[in-house]
Amino acid sequence: MEKILLVINDDKVKMLTLDILETLNLDIYLSSATSLLTNIYKYQPKGVIIYYDTLAYDTLESISSTLSVSYIPTIAIVNNPDLLKLPNPLTNLTTILVSNLKMVLPTLVRQLLVFSNNYNALSIGYDTFTLMNDEYKKVMNHFLNATPEDENRIIEAYFKMIYTDMPFLTNRPKIIWMLEKLDAYILSTLISDDNQDSALSYKQLILYNSNDSYFEHSKETGFYVNLNTQELSDIEDLAQLLPEELLEIINPERNIAVISTDDILLLCYDYSEKIINSDIAILKSIAVKIDMMKNVKRKMKDIHEAFTYTMNALARAAESKDDITGHHIKRVNDFSRALAIQMNMTSDFVEDIEIAAQMHDVGKITIPESILNKPGSLSDDEFKIMENHTIHGEEIIGKSTYLGMAKRIARSHHEKYDGTGYPDGLIGDEIPIEARIVALADIYDALRSPRSYKPAFTHEKAYDIIVQGDGRVEPSHFDPLILEAFKSIHKNFAILYDTNKDM
Repeated sequence: MEKILLVINDDKVKMLTLDILETLNLDIYLSSATSLLTNIYKYQPKGVIIYYDTLAYDTLESISSTLSVSYIPTIAIVNNPDLLKLPNPLTNLTTILVSNLKMVLPTLVRQLLVFSNNYNALSIGYDTFTLMNDEYKKVMNHFLNATPEDENRIIEAYFKMIYTDMPFLTNRPKIIWMLEKLDAYILSTLISDDNQDSALSYKQLILYNSNDSYFEHSKETGFYVNLNTQELSDIEDLAQLLPEELLEIINPERNIAVISTDDILLLCYDYSEKIINSDIAILKSIAVKIDMMKNVKRKMKDIHEAFTYTMNALARAAESKDDITGHHIKRVNDFSRALAIQMNMTSDFVEDIEIAAQMHDVGKITIPESILNKPGSLSDDEFKIMENHTIHGEEIIGKSTYLGMAKRIARSHHEKYDGTGYPDGLIGDEIPIEARIVALADIYDALRSPRSYKPAFTHEKAYDIIVQGDGRVEPSHFDPLILEAFKSIHKNFAILYDTNKDM
């Protein structure tokens, strides 16, 4: 029942007001002016009715301060209208003369209730949108960095934040389904099942060759039906708005709401209260935000794949001038990844180095083939030209921050931990960690692979050279931590090499 607070300290006016309001099926609570704020928080009334004539100026100030904290429609009953001409702190009052009370008060209270409900819905919607927008950046960051397995968990947490953690949003759906339009099918996912353990209630339904026209039906304004009220709507319309496979599963008891974007459809039902337009507006905002998260992530994936393809193509173009095959690229990537994992590097670092490692020799595209494929030793001048492939590689990759790791690897993968490498003679930790990792991976693959100037070595010999040295390659050339990681997983290197062995 709707609640009204009375601040009336005249017994005659109080009894008259109570008699009139009795016909409206309301919960009526009496309050003094001094306890008005407390009772507003306690009862959450839709409106306040005061008897103006008996209230002193300081009491009116107290009421005005109270009502300014939380706006509540207020009706003032007046016996002497001349009092309203005097200065007072109350504004925007709706006034009724005592003589007109029986005739006017019922209609005015009904209007007050309609206005108050609409205002509350608008206020709740505004507060909800504000909080949703404040949290959206955080949710977006989590979603963009999430694995595919965790994406639905993040979306579920977003719904929970809106419908469970917001105390002012009281109208909440019991069950939420999300439909996502993919390339060859529609994926239906149970996002929320009355706050039960998602591991117990989580369901997915794949709809192949399904007509997706129901996305269009609910895209602009949405669709909702309150099944437990008398409305001019037909529940059979759902057969046109939702796939048959889903209708066989869902069983709405109270009400149902559907809203969609181009690719996302949200189905919520059994709200705790009657669904109104503001509920659909909230649902629409959620759908748009989820759709945006998924679209941004798809675009990022496309960009990432384009970068990866471009790097791979450029790396292969460089390797095509050398006497080695494209399998070298794959193996160095795999070796670098294995070392990074063994060293407990972050997942982002592991993913990045697996892609960026292939760019280590991209500068060779500028080196004459006569030098690259010379069967004997290089002259001093030829070796200086060869050394420049590190500098040229950095220049080719350019200044893109996205390719920063690849650029550092290209320039520094021939640096040695003891400072005897090139092109900058860096020592120890001055060498970027990714370049130190690729340096060992590249050396191992070079030892294992046949070249115009040497045969292929076995894993055992390559391992001994790296760990013990042979005059040209020495353990002091490598970061000790990376060398220890190699020792721990060197057998995996043998497997990785044989998996992608040149034919």
